[in-house]
Amino acid sequence: MSNTTSDKTTLINSISNRASSEMGLDHFKTQYITAIEHHYRGLDLAGILNADQANFSKAINSIYRKNKKMADTLSFKSAAQL
Repeated sequence: MSNTTSDKTTLINSISNRASSEMGLDHFKTQYITAIEHHYRGLDLAGILNADQANFSKAINSIYRKNKKMADTLSFKSAAQL
């Protein structure tokens, strides 16, 4: 099954909503999902969305950590260029 852009957007929004309701993550933090999906094309968005609560939380936390590290690295590089 190939993901179209609208399918991905719908899945990302659904994951974001679930992360917000189940984990209390605000909308800003869930935007990491969009960024990480952009960099890691193989991310199984449907699998994450349909996972049980424990695995869903694990996946979201992993995505958040990976993207936070990447964002910090990019910020550091940007600051170094000033």
